[in-house]
Amino acid sequence: MSSEVLQREGKEEKETYTREEYLALDLDAGEGEGVKYEYDGTHVYMMAGASVEHNQVAINASTFFNTRLIERGCRVMQSDMRVRLPGGRYTYPDVVALCTAPELTDERPPSLLNPELIAEVASDSTAERDRTWKLDRYLQIESLREYWILETEAPRLQQYVRAEPRGEWVVRTLSGEEATLRCEAFALDVPLATLYRLVFEQDAAEAEEQPEA
Repeated sequence: MSSEVLQREGKEEKETYTREEYLALDLDAGEGEGVKYEYDGTHVYMMAGASVEHNQVAINASTFFNTRLIERGCRVMQSDMRVRLPGGRYTYPDVVALCTAPELTDERPPSLLNPELIAEVASDSTAERDRTWKLDRYLQIESLREYWILETEAPRLQQYVRAEPRGEWVVRTLSGEEATLRCEAFALDVPLATLYRLVFEQDAAEAEEQPEA
């Protein structure tokens, strides 16, 4: 989901927030305004509306995982599930999956502590954070086995996989709708064509309609 630095009309804006101030803000906004905020340990980011392409990729990914994992007793959650990262950071990932019992904080709303896979769909406003402080903190989550960054400008995905037995991270980049990703966390083959279904079909149709020069 897209996000932007906190701007609240008619209310005092702060340069920095403590963890307690962030939690109070997120609770108040969720109950009153229906919006959510992420927190990098200092700054707060308001989650804003996302593009059609962003939403389609996110729902394609969550649908794929839910369809294949629900019979295993696994859970797949979308961007309403807040995750607490090491060091007191908080995010609302586009897709979260886990096959173990959820471990939740006693915060309001509760935050998930033990995701096994996190996927973020990069947009113009979030791509830098997806690849900087979020990446750094996500890879510190002990339970996490994979982190994906999916682009919307082209069918392209960057996959971080925790390798065994030392727990080091391996980075893979796949592109093109003909490519197939191996999800090691859940032993699944994932066609990029499935993740990007409907995303570029309009562009392809328009290109076919263009008259030849």
